[in-house]
Amino acid sequence: MRRGWRELHGAELWAHYGTMLEFAVGRPPRDFDTALALAREHDLAAPCTLALPGIALRHHALGLVGHGTWFLHERP
Repeated sequence: MRRGWRELHGAELWAHYGTMLEFAVGRPPRDFDTALALAREHDLAAPCTLALPGIALRHHALGLVGHGTWFLHERP
């Protein structure tokens, strides 16, 4: 998934904080449908990103539109 995110969105891993990854994103999604597909991938890669704080998938997707930083969280 990371390779696809880099190719499609220019996402580069910026920092690793133990259970959290921060990505700098050069080409964030510009529309909701693209962001929703990406939010599904984020949920597959790091389910704690949405599950632990109880964030709905559609709300996570809205936060990705035009946003140049992504945070993914996963607890072991």
